[in-house]
Amino acid sequence: MLAADIRFRPLAWPDLPALVAWQQAPHVARWFPERLDLAAAKCKYGPRIAGNSPTRVHIAIVGGRDAGFLQHYRVGDYPDYAAATGMPDAVGIDYAIGVAELTGVGLGPLLIWSHLRDVALPAHPAARYAVASPDVANVRSVRALAKAGFRLAGPISVPGSDTAEQLCVLAVRKLLGDAAGPPEPAGQEGAGGGAA
Repeated sequence: MLAADIRFRPLAWPDLPALVAWQQAPHVARWFPERLDLAAAKCKYGPRIAGNSPTRVHIAIVGGRDAGFLQHYRVGDYPDYAAATGMPDAVGIDYAIGVAELTGVGLGPLLIWSHLRDVALPAHPAARYAVASPDVANVRSVRALAKAGFRLAGPISVPGSDTAEQLCVLAVRKLLGDAAGPPEPAGQEGAGGGAA
């Protein structure tokens, strides 16, 4: 996976069936309790596709194959999440590798790092920190974030979430400055969540 060709494109209407299928895949579904069908996905993601939401969603393309999705947002645009994290000016990210055979091969940290470098940080150039907060039980996601350079900042409680989330924080400029390269990923990863 270290030599994987990773690209991103903005989520579009034709991507919604794949996005729903990825969220319902057995290795991901536990971390996406909404259980969206296509109609509900159109309601949730339509404003994001149209640019009428602070959250921007991108499809991850790995080796020419649509593999999952990532999204980013300014944490302060979600007041409950900003209060829980205490980091309103950070860029928040969420992600899921939707293709089961692409999990457990070191792709997660590469996707996270690449998305931050190529998509999220250019969209939020003033952000000094990036945050993600998967369910504390989502060990694969927490591990992927740690391998991407995030530090574990402790559990948080986010209004609207039934479970504790593990706040993971990355000091962006320290690790992703001009001379920084991608982390050396290995291990298993799947889906990570946060506010949106």
